[in-house]
Amino acid sequence: MRHESRTLKINRRHEEYARRLLADTGTPEWQIYKEVFGTRGDNVTSLKVAASQLKHHPNFAAYLDTVRAEIGERFMVTIEGQIAKLEDVLEAAMSGERKQCGAAVQAIMAQAKLAGIDRVVEAVVESSGSPIITFVRACKPVAE
Repeated sequence: MRHESRTLKINRRHEEYARRLLADTGTPEWQIYKEVFGTRGDNVTSLKVAASQLKHHPNFAAYLDTVRAEIGERFMVTIEGQIAKLEDVLEAAMSGERKQCGAAVQAIMAQAKLAGIDRVVEAVVESSGSPIITFVRACKPVAE
Protein backbone atom coordinates (compact mmCIF):
# COMPACT_ATOMS: atom_id res chain seq x y z
CA MET A 1 0.00 0.00 0.00
CA ARG A 2 1.33 3.42 -0.92
CA HIS A 3 1.83 5.81 2.01
CA GLU A 4 0.97 8.89 -0.12
CA SER A 5 -2.58 7.66 -0.74
CA ARG A 6 -3.67 7.83 2.90
CA THR A 7 -3.39 10.03 5.94
CA LEU A 8 -0.46 9.07 8.11
CA LYS A 9 -0.68 9.35 11.87
CA ILE A 10 2.74 9.20 13.50
CA ASN A 11 2.96 6.25 15.88
CA ARG A 12 5.68 4.67 18.02
CA ARG A 13 7.26 2.85 15.08
CA HIS A 14 7.36 6.01 12.99
CA GLU A 15 9.06 7.80 15.89
CA GLU A 16 11.66 5.03 16.21
CA TYR A 17 12.23 4.97 12.45
CA ALA A 18 12.77 8.75 12.34
CA ARG A 19 15.24 8.72 15.21
CA ARG A 20 17.15 5.75 13.75
CA LEU A 21 17.29 7.42 10.34
CA LEU A 22 19.04 10.39 11.94
CA ALA A 23 21.27 8.38 14.28
CA ASP A 24 22.20 5.27 12.26
CA THR A 25 23.79 7.07 9.32
CA GLY A 26 25.84 4.03 8.35
CA THR A 27 22.83 1.71 8.07
CA PRO A 28 20.80 1.67 4.83
CA GLU A 29 17.30 3.14 5.15
CA TRP A 30 15.67 -0.04 3.88
CA GLN A 31 17.40 -2.09 6.60
CA ILE A 32 16.24 0.32 9.33
CA TYR A 33 12.74 0.11 7.85
CA LYS A 34 12.84 -3.70 7.98
CA GLU A 35 14.13 -3.74 11.57
CA VAL A 36 11.64 -1.17 12.88
CA PHE A 37 8.53 -2.38 11.07
CA GLY A 38 9.41 -6.07 11.36
CA THR A 39 8.76 -6.97 7.75
CA ARG A 40 10.00 -10.42 6.80
CA GLY A 41 10.55 -11.98 3.43
CA ASP A 42 10.40 -8.69 1.56
CA ASN A 43 13.06 -8.29 -1.07
CA VAL A 44 15.45 -5.36 -0.89
CA THR A 45 13.77 -3.50 -3.75
CA SER A 46 10.34 -3.52 -2.11
CA LEU A 47 11.89 -2.47 1.22
CA LYS A 48 13.67 0.43 -0.52
CA VAL A 49 10.41 1.53 -2.12
CA ALA A 50 8.47 1.31 1.15
CA ALA A 51 11.18 3.21 3.06
CA SER A 52 11.33 5.90 0.39
CA GLN A 53 7.55 6.29 0.29
CA LEU A 54 7.40 6.70 4.06
CA LYS A 55 10.33 9.11 4.16
CA HIS A 56 8.70 11.31 1.51
CA HIS A 57 5.18 11.21 2.97
CA PRO A 58 4.34 14.84 3.92
CA ASN A 59 3.36 14.01 7.52
CA PHE A 60 6.43 11.85 8.12
CA ALA A 61 8.76 14.36 6.41
CA ALA A 62 7.40 17.11 8.69
CA TYR A 63 7.91 14.87 11.74
CA LEU A 64 11.47 14.07 10.60
CA ASP A 65 12.20 17.80 10.33
CA THR A 66 10.82 18.28 13.85
CA VAL A 67 13.06 15.55 15.27
CA ARG A 68 16.08 16.99 13.43
CA ALA A 69 15.33 20.43 14.91
CA GLU A 70 14.89 18.91 18.40
CA ILE A 71 18.30 17.28 18.18
CA GLY A 72 19.88 20.51 16.98
CA GLU A 73 18.22 22.47 19.80
CA ARG A 74 19.01 19.90 22.46
CA PHE A 75 22.68 19.96 21.65
CA MET A 76 22.64 23.57 20.44
CA VAL A 77 24.89 22.53 17.61
CA THR A 78 25.81 25.25 15.15
CA ILE A 79 28.49 25.58 12.55
CA GLU A 80 30.12 28.35 14.58
CA GLY A 81 30.04 26.21 17.73
CA GLN A 82 31.60 23.25 15.95
CA ILE A 83 34.35 25.44 14.50
CA ALA A 84 35.09 26.86 17.95
CA LYS A 85 35.31 23.35 19.42
CA LEU A 86 37.58 22.21 16.61
CA GLU A 87 39.82 25.21 17.20
CA ASP A 88 40.08 24.30 20.90
CA VAL A 89 40.92 20.69 20.03
CA LEU A 90 43.51 21.81 17.50
CA GLU A 91 45.11 24.11 20.05
CA ALA A 92 45.18 21.32 22.65
CA ALA A 93 46.63 18.89 20.12
CA MET A 94 49.37 21.32 19.15
CA SER A 95 50.26 22.10 22.75
CA GLY A 96 50.28 18.41 23.70
CA GLU A 97 47.95 18.90 26.70
CA ARG A 98 45.53 16.13 25.70
CA LYS A 99 46.28 12.70 24.32
CA GLN A 100 42.73 11.90 23.15
CA CYS A 101 42.16 14.67 20.63
CA GLY A 102 41.18 12.20 17.91
CA ALA A 103 38.27 10.98 20.03
CA ALA A 104 37.24 14.58 20.72
CA VAL A 105 37.19 15.39 17.01
CA GLN A 106 35.11 12.28 16.32
CA ALA A 107 32.60 13.33 18.99
CA ILE A 108 32.33 16.82 17.57
CA MET A 109 31.79 15.48 14.08
CA ALA A 110 29.17 13.04 15.37
CA GLN A 111 27.28 15.97 16.92
CA ALA A 112 27.45 17.82 13.63
CA LYS A 113 26.19 14.77 11.75
CA LEU A 114 23.27 14.35 14.14
CA ALA A 115 22.33 17.98 13.75
CA GLY A 116 22.45 17.65 9.98
CA ILE A 117 25.33 20.06 9.49
CA ASP A 118 27.91 17.55 8.30
CA ARG A 119 29.28 19.40 5.30
CA VAL A 120 32.55 19.55 3.43
CA VAL A 121 33.68 23.12 2.97
CA GLU A 122 35.48 23.97 -0.20
CA ALA A 123 37.04 27.44 -0.43
CA VAL A 124 37.54 28.94 -3.85
CA VAL A 125 39.60 32.12 -4.10
CA GLU A 126 38.60 34.59 -6.78
CA SER A 127 41.00 36.96 -8.47
CA SER A 128 39.87 39.66 -6.04
CA GLY A 129 41.39 37.59 -3.24
CA SER A 130 38.19 37.14 -1.25
CA PRO A 131 37.21 33.49 -0.69
CA ILE A 132 33.89 32.07 -1.79
CA ILE A 133 32.82 29.18 0.40
CA THR A 134 30.79 26.40 -1.17
CA PHE A 135 29.08 23.81 1.04
CA VAL A 136 28.85 20.31 -0.37
CA ARG A 137 26.86 17.51 1.29
CA ALA A 138 29.37 15.04 2.70
CA CYS A 139 27.39 11.82 2.64
CA LYS A 140 28.91 8.90 0.84
CA PRO A 141 26.66 6.23 -0.64
CA VAL A 142 26.21 3.25 1.63
CA ALA A 143 27.09 -0.15 0.19
CA GLU A 144 24.22 -2.58 0.41
